[in-house]
Amino acid sequence: MEEIVNYIATQLKAPEAATDFIDTVDAMARGLADMPYRHPIYHARFKLVNEIRFLPVKNYNVFYTVNEEHQTVEIRRVLYQRRDTTRA
Repeated sequence: MEEIVNYIATQLKAPEAATDFIDTVDAMARGLADMPYRHPIYHARFKLVNEIRFLPVKNYNVFYTVNEEHQTVEIRRVLYQRRDTTRA
């Protein structure tokens, strides 16, 4: 997240967009508390230990897992949507 926000703020020279991105990701992540299974499963080319889901936020995908035992959601990665996730 830090790299993404830094890129938007400095390279793209859009600090307001960077702040908006943080706020949007935060709001979407908080929304997962009510319905963590509403977003699709990420189908990897290989078997994963945990089921990974993703939700699109602006031009990025937020990848997360749900831990039923602890009643938590863990964000694992945030990647640009056009990135080749088979190599990420």
